[in-house]
Amino acid sequence: MGLFKDLFGSGTLQKPAGPTGLEANNFDQPNKPIDQPKKIDLRGGVYDDPSRFDPTFRHNVEQDLRGTLKSFATRDAVARLFRESRGGRGITKPEAKSGLNKLRDEGKLTNDQVRAVRRKYGIF
Repeated sequence: MGLFKDLFGSGTLQKPAGPTGLEANNFDQPNKPIDQPKKIDLRGGVYDDPSRFDPTFRHNVEQDLRGTLKSFATRDAVARLFRESRGGRGITKPEAKSGLNKLRDEGKLTNDQVRAVRRKYGIF
């Protein structure tokens, strides 16, 4: 028994300090919280957020509308409407209303789709 202790120390295995093997490659747990895109809410009057100038803003709006509008073309049309800068002062409720009505008149949206978008974003 003395020879075993001399060769292998105390005989108790110690756990390594850092993660090894599969623990080191665990991608299920992010290191930091993920920033979620802000939801457009026109109930306060004007939606004015500098993130709308972010190149991913249109994509975020399209993803937000995914459950409301089934067609990519209709989601893209609404996202382009909200993406327009309107002179850098944000988009107001009347501008959003007129923009949605214009899309309806052009045949890009139906009345039901316009109603659904208005209900989702509080444009009354």
